[in-house]
Amino acid sequence: MRVFFTDTWVRLTPTLKTIAKEQPGIQGLRYITFIAATDVMYELEKLGAPFGLDISSDGLRRVARVLIAKQQQK
Repeated sequence: MRVFFTDTWVRLTPTLKTIAKEQPGIQGLRYITFIAATDVMYELEKLGAPFGLDISSDGLRRVARVLIAKQQQK
């Protein structure tokens, strides 16, 4: 599923950006925000994979546990 999503996202992003520019005010901002958030997830997935970073709810929970444990050690 992830491969399908990332391949599709690369093709879909230019079209969404064009649509976003054509939308008035807040509506265009919603598109841009969605595009930016998804771009971040896409890049994190690409950069994190070699380091074992898992961009999923379980992976994010693991990162949160590590951060909480470090905070409690202070």
